[in-house]
Amino acid sequence: MPDAKRSSRKQRLYGRKALERLAFIRHARDLGFTLEAIRDLLSLSDRPDRSVAATDAISTAQLDRG
Repeated sequence: MPDAKRSSRKQRLYGRKALERLAFIRHARDLGFTLEAIRDLLSLSDRPDRSVAATDAISTAQLDRG
């Protein structure tokens, strides 16, 4: 995540896209995904031209662990 802007009270200010990304991370952590798997999923979502096979593999691996 890029550094967030700060308010005059030093609170982080996030845009809609960053908030959606943070919500995805929180939800994925709640489902038991590792940080490495989340990083890989986010990397794949940043490149929509890539095949969904990698996303399926990461998700299937998590289901097998869970």
